[in-house]
Amino acid sequence: MKSKLSHDEKIFAIERLRENKTGVENKTFKVSQAKECITSPYTWLISLHTASSSVSNGAISSYQATIIKGYRYKMTFRRIC
Repeated sequence: MKSKLSHDEKIFAIERLRENKTGVENKTFKVSQAKECITSPYTWLISLHTASSSVSNGAISSYQATIIKGYRYKMTFRRIC
């Protein structure tokens, strides 16, 4: 980490980040983290939830006009006074 802080001040700052559970940005790819993500049950549950909720919404929004037309419902507008 590059900064104008002394070594002790850097340690204090990092400990403060650890206490807040925020962390330090790291842009290196780690195979172990990718493996952990793929094998995590939470990843698969979120994926399953997203896919299952999108399937029903996609079918309705894509075929909405065809479904309504299939009802052979003639829309009439009446004035209610």
